[in-house]
Amino acid sequence: MPRPSSAEDYLACFDAFTSANLDSVGWETASELEARTCIMLAGMVLARIDGKSQVEYIIDESEKDRVRDFARHFLLTPAERLSEMRDAWHAEWLP
Repeated sequence: MPRPSSAEDYLACFDAFTSANLDSVGWETASELEARTCIMLAGMVLARIDGKSQVEYIIDESEKDRVRDFARHFLLTPAERLSEMRDAWHAEWLP
């Protein structure tokens, strides 16, 4: 799935994107936006496996099931912080 050799770069991009966006929130608390974003992100991850615009690079059904399980977990038990999802993704895909 993800390229382990690029894992640290992917995580750095995720952290920079998250920080930059949450730092500019002014219409609500950053924590409220972050919690809502966690739920949306889980839904988008699942949609990229089973929706109309599926990723083309995950073809193995067992890999799809791992992504589905990840997304379902966070839909059923939403994270409050994006870092929770980031850390879980890292643990699942890049141990």
